[in-house]
Amino acid sequence: MTEKLDGTAAVRKILVVDDEESIRELCRRVLAASGYDVTTAQNGDEALTRVNDEEFDFVLTDVRMPGGCDGPSLLQAIKSRAPTTDVVVMTGFPSLETAVPTLRNGAYDYLIKPFDKELLLSVVRRCLEKRALSAELNREKTLRQELEAAYAELQKVENLKEAFMSRLSHELRTPFVPIFFMLDSIETDKDNPALQPVLRSLRSQIANLWQVVENLLLFSNLRGSDTTSYRVPVEPRALLKATIQKFKVEWEQKQLVVDLSVDDNIESIEGDPQLLATAFKHLLLNAIRFNKVGGNIRIEVKSQWDNLQISFTDTGIGIPQDKLQNIFDGFYQVAEYLTRQVGGLGLGLAIVRRIVEAHGGTITASSAPGEGCQFVVVLPIGQRGATHG
Repeated sequence: MTEKLDGTAAVRKILVVDDEESIRELCRRVLAASGYDVTTAQNGDEALTRVNDEEFDFVLTDVRMPGGCDGPSLLQAIKSRAPTTDVVVMTGFPSLETAVPTLRNGAYDYLIKPFDKELLLSVVRRCLEKRALSAELNREKTLRQELEAAYAELQKVENLKEAFMSRLSHELRTPFVPIFFMLDSIETDKDNPALQPVLRSLRSQIANLWQVVENLLLFSNLRGSDTTSYRVPVEPRALLKATIQKFKVEWEQKQLVVDLSVDDNIESIEGDPQLLATAFKHLLLNAIRFNKVGGNIRIEVKSQWDNLQISFTDTGIGIPQDKLQNIFDGFYQVAEYLTRQVGGLGLGLAIVRRIVEAHGGTITASSAPGEGCQFVVVLPIGQRGATHG
């Protein structure tokens, strides 16, 4: 039995060719009783006509038959016209002179008359099982070739993307350098104080645009396998204190209280200090921007077995439960729930996750609307995290 494209079983079609009616009828009854679709022909010429009109999985043919087409000739014709059809020859006069050339010309097996029905069924089933296995191997080979071609195409696209991102990085970053330089020059001009608020607003907007560009490029670059190839011992307390101080203006503007608590026995971790600082920055900014005025941010660092646990807890607006599972997906928040208020591409938490996972760690979030959020980062301590690339 085989399987059709629609998933239903297809009956194997068998052609029995013999000039002796008793042999044809015996084979037909035995094979039909086993569920095969059996057609008979009384000589090679009739068999060739049927092979031209229909497709058969299996042909069982006598060697010596009257007419212009005997068994070996029929075998050659079938293999020429339908090479996937399997052929078994049968004869009452076995000899090496007939057996060897017949098998060499493509016959699957050689049956000697008289044979019992068990032997007949055994040969047919073995041949059809081999046929099914061969078809499966061919399908797997074709699928492997298709996958290899698809992978090669993906590699080509990936190489083009990398080249594009390299050009994009240059083209997007380059204009900012003269812009910031000109702003510095203009801001030193004290003769026009009315211009200063405009310049400060302009600088702020340009800085925001710069940050969007940096986040986009970083998000793309973090997909590389060598993301954290640079690793040194990192002291979490110092890195977090520097991050909190760097964004002091932002959290003070919202009258927030930021509390840092670090256990005394905290060890250093192996990692890229710049990337870890970026991850902490995004978690802190997230806690600032979506906090309520006069709220709190608590950052705790604890040692937990072989890991370091760093949690950021705020008293902000919170996140609905149905949003939590998607907040670490890249671009998920574009023009939606969280980013409507503060702008940006919604890449901050996606960047954090990629940095944390590149260091062999995990990040989870818990929240409830109106009750704030907690993000917990777990990182391996010491060299255990250094082997994760």
